[in-house]
Amino acid sequence: MNNKYENCPAEEFVKLCFADDSGKIKNEDGYRFWKNFAKPELRIDVWEKDCPKIYNYKNSYDALPDPDVNSYNLYEAHIRAWNIQHKKFNNKNIKDIERDGRCCCQIRTVDKQIILGSDSIMSIYWHRNFGTTKDIMESIQNQPEELNTEIKNLQTKLNKIGIMEKPNKGFSLYRKFIGLYLQYANTIGGFILFPRHDCSINQLRGISDKIQDRFDLTLECIRRMYEKDFSTGNNPLFGISKEDKDFFKMFRTFENYAKFFCLDNSWVRDGQVLSLTNNNPLDEYDFSKEPLPQDENEWWTFYHNIMKRLDARNEQIKKLLEEK
Repeated sequence: MNNKYENCPAEEFVKLCFADDSGKIKNEDGYRFWKNFAKPELRIDVWEKDCPKIYNYKNSYDALPDPDVNSYNLYEAHIRAWNIQHKKFNNKNIKDIERDGRCCCQIRTVDKQIILGSDSIMSIYWHRNFGTTKDIMESIQNQPEELNTEIKNLQTKLNKIGIMEKPNKGFSLYRKFIGLYLQYANTIGGFILFPRHDCSINQLRGISDKIQDRFDLTLECIRRMYEKDFSTGNNPLFGISKEDKDFFKMFRTFENYAKFFCLDNSWVRDGQVLSLTNNNPLDEYDFSKEPLPQDENEWWTFYHNIMKRLDARNEQIKKLLEEK
């Protein structure tokens, strides 16, 4: 079907993410791109051989606002990578990971099947338009030196994985920054698989005031689940469902889980989850604390740490795929 969004380039996609050319985010317009992109007729299935790139903004409609529920290529990358991994580690609890519909997959064991969905682990809260985070992001829009530095860094990263397109020259620095970030965040290292069902762990971590979608805090919850044998403890996610528990028990230990999903050289060190705010282990973290960055300096530290972990995990998964 022909329409004005066919083969939509990155800058056109980014335009739909913002209310106006100033780069300011407005309540009524923050998610208007859903109306244009969340349509089956806009999807094209194109697997790209150049991992860890998932999709190309020029040639594929997998450049959608939520690739977790729309990107065929994202699931192709998941299935290829984690099937290699389970064979490599000879995990006898897993028979196969296979596609289950267009944008879903399942992990098969000897006696059960668990439906899995992709989940982004790259939240930097740029789209939040309320509270302290809104004030922080508005302040960051007025930091040209920092924005220019990160724009150059992101362009370098994207060029290395074959994405040469640059944002529209008419964009503000902030919009250029976010546009490039959105492209690089949507590489395979920015996603993980969780069981998909109502009240699943990927939903609970998003709605929990104590986690606010932070993946380091989510991982710490998972580590404590293994440590406490999935019983009780200082953990906002101890109320997860049986399906989630069955999934995590497949890996037997947190160390095995972290290695399987290539988190051990980036998000986890010596069996401990590293904080995005200071790189210290989170084993004594108090979940009564406010989880989101509280000022511009803390946000930049958070951002730089999450990008370093994306770099490291992308490289690890790329090597995994190249080993086959």
